[in-house]
Amino acid sequence: MFKSLFFIFYILVNLFFLQPEILNVHSKTIIINEPIAEKAKPQKTKTVFIINIKEYFKEEFKKGSTTKDYETKVSLSKIKKRILKDLKKIGIKEKNITIIKDIPEEEKINNQIIKKAKIQINIQDFSIISKIMNIKNKRGITFMHMSKVEDKE
Repeated sequence: MFKSLFFIFYILVNLFFLQPEILNVHSKTIIINEPIAEKAKPQKTKTVFIINIKEYFKEEFKKGSTTKDYETKVSLSKIKKRILKDLKKIGIKEKNITIIKDIPEEEKINNQIIKKAKIQINIQDFSIISKIMNIKNKRGITFMHMSKVEDKE
């Protein structure tokens, strides 16, 4: 027993104290001779965030209502105006907002065609996404997603 403990102790001492290069295998030193701040350029990215919207009926949000009860359709133009107003409140400039043309959807509810559209937002600051997600009235928004992230040069 004593011999095996002595042998383990001998190996540990040999590894850690007699061969210090084993401990420094992963460490590297970088020497900088010039100020790096002058050469580093901030990375500029273009992120496209998409909000899909479609018409809805006011009655959809009443408890116990069925599609037979749907009568009062909220138009796509009203939904767009409300969302654009909310986006401007958040701080998104109008030049960064594009509305992709209205697309008639195949779906019909009570013999009324439901229209849909996409709002495209070009953003540079990802904190805006959390502000968009916190918009209080999300009626008419079917889903939101990030479409692409590109480096701008």
